[in-house]
Amino acid sequence: MRRLKLVFIAMICAAGIFYVLQMPANPKFVIFMANKGVPQWTYMAGKSVCEGAITEASLSDGINWISKAADDGVAEAQRDMSIALWFGALNKCTLESNRDKAFVYALAAATNNDVTAQVLLSGYFDIGTESIAVNSEKSFKWAMMAAKNGSALGQRVVARKYEDGIGVTSSISEARHWYEQAASNGDTVAKVRLLELTAHQE
Repeated sequence: MRRLKLVFIAMICAAGIFYVLQMPANPKFVIFMANKGVPQWTYMAGKSVCEGAITEASLSDGINWISKAADDGVAEAQRDMSIALWFGALNKCTLESNRDKAFVYALAAATNNDVTAQVLLSGYFDIGTESIAVNSEKSFKWAMMAAKNGSALGQRVVARKYEDGIGVTSSISEARHWYEQAASNGDTVAKVRLLELTAHQE
């Protein structure tokens, strides 16, 4: 019985490796898996279509697959749907802009710990939509969440908010701390801003 379980596990692992190896070389396989409704494959197929890597499906198929994956809880798909709905496009795929829906998808992805979505949501709260009011405190909260999750952009946004006192009490020492975090994570804008702050204080 134990041997049978080990054989079964080995078969599953082999199948997984086969799927991964097949993906870049065989778009039909990716489309097949997407049509089977497997959420990660559905997202992968949609993203590949919108990026132009898969041409065997229509652009409307691409955005529909991303939408389905988003509705199935794939955080990356939720983030991409948010971007698509905010701007009316995602790479080659286009759709009617709807910023209120974009906000809903961003919130879902951010809640699923997608750091890019957390930064997006921070920006959305800075801008607002027809039904979502501008809220500097919530903007700061989501930027801070992204920053604590290691996002260099989130760290820079938090630093700027501390520097300008937006959604939080102004603090140059906190701003410097978060610029340093962002700079150590490779954010070149944060590196420049640190130099400017140092020059200003001398």
